[in-house]
Amino acid sequence: MYTVLLCRLTSAMDVIGSFVILIAVGFFVGSYIEKKHLQDLHDREYRTRQIKLINIGAKTPLAEAERTKLFVRTEDRRVRKECK
Repeated sequence: MYTVLLCRLTSAMDVIGSFVILIAVGFFVGSYIEKKHLQDLHDREYRTRQIKLINIGAKTPLAEAERTKLFVRTEDRRVRKECK
């Protein structure tokens, strides 16, 4: 009888242990991915900080854009493409 209870307890501990390990792995991997994502956002915002986004209070209207610039992320580098 004690053997059956010990076996069931060990089985429950295995399930709980596996769950805790999966939660811990998910937490650390998610934290790493989120940190990389936020750093990428910060880098892109820093590179485009000179672009005016709001025209509130401007004394003269902004000139019409003849061309637009699009930032495209490639696998190992970022390039700037000109769009018509």
